[in-house]
Amino acid sequence: MSPEATRLVRVPVTFTATLTTVQAGAVALVRLESNAYSARRTLARIATFPVDVVRVIIVLAGAIRVRQDGHTSLVPVERATVLRTAAVYEYVVSHDSDIIIISIPRSRLTLAAHRNLRAVSATEIDRPMLIETIVAFVLPALVMTTGSGRQTAVTYESVLVSFANSVIAADTDTDLESDDAGANAAQPVQGAASAQLVSSATIFLLDHIRSPALTAAAIAADLGVSLRNLYRAFEIENVSVGELIRSTRLDMIAARLRTNNSGQPLSRLAHDYGFSSTDVCARAFKARFGMTMSAYGLVRRPIVAAGL
Repeated sequence: MSPEATRLVRVPVTFTATLTTVQAGAVALVRLESNAYSARRTLARIATFPVDVVRVIIVLAGAIRVRQDGHTSLVPVERATVLRTAAVYEYVVSHDSDIIIISIPRSRLTLAAHRNLRAVSATEIDRPMLIETIVAFVLPALVMTTGSGRQTAVTYESVLVSFANSVIAADTDTDLESDDAGANAAQPVQGAASAQLVSSATIFLLDHIRSPALTAAAIAADLGVSLRNLYRAFEIENVSVGELIRSTRLDMIAARLRTNNSGQPLSRLAHDYGFSSTDVCARAFKARFGMTMSAYGLVRRPIVAAGL
């Protein structure tokens, strides 16, 4: 629930919520489990709290009704929507709701996302594969009690920004950024350009995370930039391409271990997420999480909300 919003709960004593927050640089990741409530952001609130943030909202359980920019939508389970804090909005969350909110500064949006923002505000976004990938990635972050310092924070920030841009830009993102990349392939990347390249690279990475052929060279080739420029862009953002690929794969596996009760063999999980062998995956997993894959699946499996 956004802190600057005005709550309209009629009986405050009945309102209960569990709020889990992870801050990764300028990006906030929130999981809200709550009973029914409604809220609005008014012109007075905008004047008092003039923040320009974009919130990507994913529904895990229950539903949320949103209104902004002339759009009104009822967003069900496994769907997403977007709200802008720079404009008036209203929303109502159903009983026993469970939602994930990714909040990023509007300045971190790609050009394609900027252009598409008003079109998708308060609409139901149905992109099941993308939403499933986001949920699998962010759930471990919301329960992880230990991290790997600045590298983890920076990595998560880059990935979350890419997720948000991908949801907002829909299918317009790839074409625009491919043109930009081809036109500037020979140019050094600096500042905002490096952030844009990292965002595009991360989107490609997430789309191909299960492929064993996913490498820095494959990402550079797809984006039409040199490998040197790709490495330079990630260095500016204090992120290692190889570490981002490895940590993303491991986080996906961790999410599957926590939510999958099918007893899928560990060797199959390793193969599904691009590891060359179960042994390589097992060593990397233990180094990241401090325990074996089998142990992690036993002690960190949560109760999953119906419909997730």
